Amino acid sequence: MDTGSVPQPKEATLMRPPYDPNATISLPAPCYLIGQMELVYIYFGAGFWIPILALIYVQFARIKRFLGKKLLQNRLTRQHVEGAVEEELEPKKKLAATGEDRFKQLIAAKAKQSRFTLAMIEAASPQSLLGQAMMGVAVLCSGISLAIYLSAVTFPSQSVEYCGTMPNAHQPIDLLANIYLLVYFVIRVLGNEKKLDIVLHSMHSIVDYFTIPGVILSIVLDRYFIGFAFFRAYNCLWIVDLLANRGILRNVNTIQLAHLVLLVISVLMISSGFLHLVENMGDPWLLATSGPYNGQLISFWRCFLYLYGRVTLLDLSGMRIQTMLGRIIIYGFQILALGIVSKAIPQIILRMKVVPQFFDKTYQVPVLSLHLVVCGHVRVGPMTSFLKEFYNEDRELSEYFQIVILDESEPDDAMSRLLELYYNRLDYRRGSVMKSKDLHRVKVMEAEAVLILADRTTSDIDAEDAANIMRVVSIKNYRENARVIAYLQNIPSWCPKHGDVCLCIAELRLGLEARSCLVPGFSTLMANYFTTRSFSEDRKYTGTWMDEYLHGTSLELYSRTFGQAFHGLTFAQACEFCYRRLKVLLIALHINPDDPLTSPQINPPPSVKITGSTYGYFVADSTVEVDRVFHYCATCHSDFSDLANIKQCKCRHAEGSTLIYESKTSVSTPRSPLLRMLSQRKGTEMESKLWTYMCHYPNADAKRTNQSKDNPSTDQYDSTGNFHWCTPIPFSTCVLDRHQAALTSFRDHIVLCILSQPYSQNIGIASFVLPLRTSSFRREDLRDIVVLGDPELLEREWPYLCNLPGIYVVQGSALNRSDLRAVHLNTCQMCVMLGAPGSSDPNAASGSAAIDKSVILATLNARAMRFSDEENKMHLHSRSEKAGKYKGVYEDHKITKVRENGYEVPLLTDLTRESNVQFLESDDMGEDLPGTEFYLTQPYAGGRAFATSVLDMLMITSFFTPSIVKIFHSLVFGGASLELERLLAEGAGLIGGPGISKTTKADNQVVVRQIPVDSPPFRVYAGLPYGGLFLDALVNTNLLILGLYRCIEDGEGGLLCDKRYVVSSPPESFVVRASDLVFVLQRADWQSPESTTQQRSVSRLADVNIL
Repeated sequence: MDTGSVPQPKEATLMRPPYDPNATISLPAPCYLIGQMELVYIYFGAGFWIPILALIYVQFARIKRFLGKKLLQNRLTRQHVEGAVEEELEPKKKLAATGEDRFKQLIAAKAKQSRFTLAMIEAASPQSLLGQAMMGVAVLCSGISLAIYLSAVTFPSQSVEYCGTMPNAHQPIDLLANIYLLVYFVIRVLGNEKKLDIVLHSMHSIVDYFTIPGVILSIVLDRYFIGFAFFRAYNCLWIVDLLANRGILRNVNTIQLAHLVLLVISVLMISSGFLHLVENMGDPWLLATSGPYNGQLISFWRCFLYLYGRVTLLDLSGMRIQTMLGRIIIYGFQILALGIVSKAIPQIILRMKVVPQFFDKTYQVPVLSLHLVVCGHVRVGPMTSFLKEFYNEDRELSEYFQIVILDESEPDDAMSRLLELYYNRLDYRRGSVMKSKDLHRVKVMEAEAVLILADRTTSDIDAEDAANIMRVVSIKNYRENARVIAYLQNIPSWCPKHGDVCLCIAELRLGLEARSCLVPGFSTLMANYFTTRSFSEDRKYTGTWMDEYLHGTSLELYSRTFGQAFHGLTFAQACEFCYRRLKVLLIALHINPDDPLTSPQINPPPSVKITGSTYGYFVADSTVEVDRVFHYCATCHSDFSDLANIKQCKCRHAEGSTLIYESKTSVSTPRSPLLRMLSQRKGTEMESKLWTYMCHYPNADAKRTNQSKDNPSTDQYDSTGNFHWCTPIPFSTCVLDRHQAALTSFRDHIVLCILSQPYSQNIGIASFVLPLRTSSFRREDLRDIVVLGDPELLEREWPYLCNLPGIYVVQGSALNRSDLRAVHLNTCQMCVMLGAPGSSDPNAASGSAAIDKSVILATLNARAMRFSDEENKMHLHSRSEKAGKYKGVYEDHKITKVRENGYEVPLLTDLTRESNVQFLESDDMGEDLPGTEFYLTQPYAGGRAFATSVLDMLMITSFFTPSIVKIFHSLVFGGASLELERLLAEGAGLIGGPGISKTTKADNQVVVRQIPVDSPPFRVYAGLPYGGLFLDALVNTNLLILGLYRCIEDGEGGLLCDKRYVVSSPPESFVVRASDLVFVLQRADWQSPESTTQQRSVSRLADVNIL
């Protein structure tokens, strides 16, 4: 800093001159040379006024209440005091309501907030764009203040305080920077609900306390004090928060590493600043008694090198401490450095069992927020993905919620860093969900929901499921009507109660993979619907296919009630209008959403009409787009061309306008309506069928063989009518060896390769088979399922498979190419590689990358196969013999060409770790670089790889819209049935037979198909816009199109038809290719109308009487 005419002598000869009252000193000059007292302690003491004033503001309401109560006690009787207190607490009692009413109150309360308050909240939030801009300017101002300080202390100076320094160019700039930082401190206090924590516990606030007053007083007193500006080095940690919230630092380890490096640098600089201050100032007790000056005039960087040498044991400064305060600082710094470098202090605290009390405190529910409790297997990796998904910018409702983690251990360094990143949204409490006192501490009674996470990489699935079930029991014992959303690994889901949702990971994963066998890419299409991602038009990729694919990944599934303009319309009419006018895709209706026994209807028939309580399920990019369905008014919005102008109009009734959050939590009696319905006498029909089945079918002929699927008289359905059923088949009759399998004419079949290990646990194969045996298929359309693996594993699960026709078990391994040839891999419809880790597998317990080594090696083994002419001749012979087979909805997917190698065989690989996708296909590495997110890789985008982790975000979707899980179940399994859920919960599997089986199919079933564009009725749309194809299929054929399955270009204009990618609901102007496959939803009772496509105009736009 410029200090005027004061000379800056060299450090080796610089000595502090004594005070001479007769000397004439020109200004600016050290204050002690002109007889002025140094105000170091004044600056230090002034720093306490800011937190005192802030505390008075924060606790003003409590102070006012306390004083008011004292005054009332002196003037009124005790009864009047109690009445006044009750009136004061009455608003809080109203806000304490739970469920939908409380949510409406919160929306109304936040709507009443002033613009100033909302601006403060946005400016204080590091997640908002305004907050990030404010933080960025704060980082810049801190850097300017620190740079001014370093310019003044880089060289030795005669004093730490100068008098008569004004006018000076540096000080006004420093003042402006500190004024902004003071304003930013006020913004952080006003815009944060945890005001007390900001005032007392935030290190950034402590930095402001010791820097801002000194700068202001220096200007007022015409002085310059260099003392405490070194604290600004700590504000460099804001850079990590800024980069993390902007998405530049994505990995938690990278964020933690950057935070640690900047923390070490800031600690070194702050310690160096303290040492520089006390060494240049000298011991204050000597100066106060006019004793000798025992300090030394040294530069800041010499102190920095000295402290750096204390850490690295390499002293390059040649410096010696002279003051007592300097020695105290060095001793303290050595202990601090020892804790940072060797982690000794945390170990000592752990062994002494000195536990921070903060995480043991009771959670204080914010007045203007709801909260969720997350427990179970809580780790940094899954929680990071969870928080990014939950607080995605497309989820506008997430701003009303805070998340509280309840875990038995203390947060580690990575979790602590995550708590800092989501400071206003995430809280942590140490405790067990099995203890009532801990449930009380996290306020489960007031929580909107409790989410229980599962360990997907556990080596003991049954133990993990049992632990999560016990957590559910503990929560229900504490609060019966608590809403619980739990992940289970291998237990069927149960019926919802009070909005409960049980997500069975194995059931959902295997069901998606089974559907993908008949409709390739379906797993990717559905998984992307339940993950919230944003698409930026400015972000471009090297391949055109990536841009088209990413547009679909930004679409999610939402639910909303319909506006009055839609009442009385059929599904087709509403869907056409939503697509043409509102630019959203309607896929299902829920006529009576308040009845827990009903389910949404996907692509319902014309007999279903929209009413005032009907929920619609939409595929859209954000909640803003879906809100237009509710706000649309035929009177006010009919002439609007800009969709952004479709908002709630004045002619609409305000009642019900805030019903946008599907909350299931309510204050109810112990006997809920669902329990009363389940407890009625008619509920025992299922038990009667089950008892009849148990008494009759164990006496079935053990020598019975599999019935022929080509005999129509063998059509039977299970008791629910959802699945094809047959009498129990003995396991021994379905087991084939390699020779028997090779002689069996398998064609267009499904090959399931299970890579098991000794003591492998059950994986729930029934969840894979059931979607392939739904009654929406005709019996002659069912594909044979050939399971290649260890028969012992299959035999343990056979009680759940013995009633399903067309299953064969071949003893062998997918790591053996001879076994793959025996199951006719060259003629299969799809081959699925599925792993089954053993309970003693160390890779499963540690989460190592080697956990997927078996499925990866099996996939590469199949890719490397070559098929001989003899095998292909057998394929041609079997094709001529079975020319009349498979003429149902999946006739388009029959094998029509000879396969020469394994790369032409459709493969779907099930992975446990997403990062292992890089080992599957070496030719993809040109575009899928290491570290590429899983959803951006070619194998996942094309439906050739799947990982369980992509379903983790379904828990968040089910929280905001519980009934979406029913849609997921209907799309995967063809339909949902309460009786089926109860049968699976009984452990009986599917039951049927005389007097038990349904004679007809279940209603409201849906079929997912893939229809080539170059076949009727879509052939005329090749090369034309997608919008015409969608509307024509909807209006004239009653088919609902979800998207396209497109070939990847090879870079030379050609198409790689063995490699495709999913394009979900493309724009209307998207050009359709002849090589595309169309994802179609159709009802099970759908009948093909008479083809009139050739006579219709391609550009047809149907008219809907809605305006």
